[in-house]
Amino acid sequence: MTNVGYLVSSPKFLILAIAGALLVALVLVINGFANPGQTFAAGGPAGLVAHYTFDGQDGTDSSGNGNHGTLAGSPTFAAGPSGFGDAMVADLGKYVVLPDTTALSLRDHDFTVTAWVNASAFSGLGGYGGDWAVLGNRGPGGGGSTGLHLVMRDGRPYMGFFGNDLGSGNNLSLNTWYHIGWRYTKATGEMTLFLDGNQIASGGGHAPFIGIGDTFIGRCCETWDSPGMPRG
Repeated sequence: MTNVGYLVSSPKFLILAIAGALLVALVLVINGFANPGQTFAAGGPAGLVAHYTFDGQDGTDSSGNGNHGTLAGSPTFAAGPSGFGDAMVADLGKYVVLPDTTALSLRDHDFTVTAWVNASAFSGLGGYGGDWAVLGNRGPGGGGSTGLHLVMRDGRPYMGFFGNDLGSGNNLSLNTWYHIGWRYTKATGEMTLFLDGNQIASGGGHAPFIGIGDTFIGRCCETWDSPGMPRG
């Protein structure tokens, strides 16, 4: 999968791709910012941290940095957005385990995550019922801002660090590709959400994410919910 996402203005960039009950193609920018609507050349920008295309139907990081992921739960694969190759079917118990939050520089850093998403349902996910997790960690771990959850909550783009969140009022349709962006700016504590290149929500004064442990594509916050793809 090439030209998935956004031009980055400073180093450290991560790109991912998912699909299925939740179809997703995702880009994570670490210590940098994404400019919605702009693409980058094949190979990615300078400072790329990781690039997960799923074109090989595995968790290989094609950036050359060795941040490979491991498939869990035998996920299947499907066609991604037109022109973007394969995507992974992220569903309950089917996800990718990535390096930990420190290794990916998510912890206590600026970051931007973007994803192509296409959901076949927004309900039926266990106790919380309304989240499709795109990227998250294993937390929360004993305090606020320790549980990363970049999700679609009840069919709307949503981001949070646990007790430190930002939602939107934009309802998504089922079986439709959308491009979602989640951005955090540490200097101002600003969380910002984007949909198809347009800013849809923003709020300042948010403490940085400080959680530890593995990072997941298609899963988050298992310490307060059942395994699979729980709500964050």
